[in-house]
Amino acid sequence: MRAMNTTSKLLRSSAAAFAAVVLVAGPVSAAEEAPAEGGAETTEAPAGDHGEEGGKYAIADTPRQQIGLILLGAMGVGAWLAGSNARRQLKGERPQATGEFRWR
Repeated sequence: MRAMNTTSKLLRSSAAAFAAVVLVAGPVSAAEEAPAEGGAETTEAPAGDHGEEGGKYAIADTPRQQIGLILLGAMGVGAWLAGSNARRQLKGERPQATGEFRWR
């Protein structure tokens, strides 16, 4: 197994970031566009408009949106844990950590 130098690490991480952006942008760009103004009129209310029936508004109307909110919440918790872990590591609060940065 060959050793990875800084250039190959930077190239691979940049390629991974670009691939993640492409994978996320694909489904977003394929979403259906809103109908034209002169199109057929419907009598249904928009998904988020509940009128005066109960006074409650749903944050997520569909199960897909609910799953998305759960995933976003889990990602937020993971980012918070990673940030607190990085802070503890860089401040040297662990017995095995010196607080200095070094390449491995």
